[in-house]
Amino acid sequence: MARTAPGWRLLQSAVRKNGMVLTTRLDVPQPLEVTPSGHAMPRLSTLSPAVDLASSEPNVSVIAKVVEADFFNGLALLDRDTLLSTDSAWGVVYRVKISTGNYSVVLSDPVTMLSPKDSPKPVGVNGLKVHGKYVYYSSTTEMVLARVPFNKDAQPPGPIEIVTGGFTPDDLLLTKNGTAYVTTSAENGLLKVEPSGRVTAVAGALFSTTLAAIPTTITHVIQEQSLSSG
Repeated sequence: MARTAPGWRLLQSAVRKNGMVLTTRLDVPQPLEVTPSGHAMPRLSTLSPAVDLASSEPNVSVIAKVVEADFFNGLALLDRDTLLSTDSAWGVVYRVKISTGNYSVVLSDPVTMLSPKDSPKPVGVNGLKVHGKYVYYSSTTEMVLARVPFNKDAQPPGPIEIVTGGFTPDDLLLTKNGTAYVTTSAENGLLKVEPSGRVTAVAGALFSTTLAAIPTTITHVIQEQSLSSG
């Protein structure tokens, strides 16, 4: 586990093929790379925003400027040319074509995705993951984990299904069998949600200091045997 400077807030994460973890800071627009170094603490190095890491020298490019968006949060690759991203403030999911930059709102549901107007923390739809034919999403202030089928044209042809709820989810990941691991930033916890909807605590609790840094993201570290939240 990496230790950051006081005041840093990390949001979203991904693991590269070489084992390095990419994450972003919420307090400033700064991507980071966490590099494991033997048994020592991982080293954090700063990357330029919007980087292509396929080459030795990062290439910076803008995919799209979505002027209508307010708070982009969860991000998932639906196919090689299609990104899905949640807008936590407006309670919608955008579809963005990587090759053209064209974008549109592809999913909107005020019941499960939009934060109530009087909410002190206006964060609705949050984490987002693609698993098989479904797109899973968490909604923080609506306190649900839901899923919706998506077809090859990046359209939701079926109804939204509530997997479970009753807690304040943040980010999530899905294993091969459909089990979800969900961070709960308000409760300082990490939950396991089985495909049946059964929920069990994995780590942390409301008054626990195990994950007291307010976990907002979760990542596969070593296949599916080890999980890291931050």
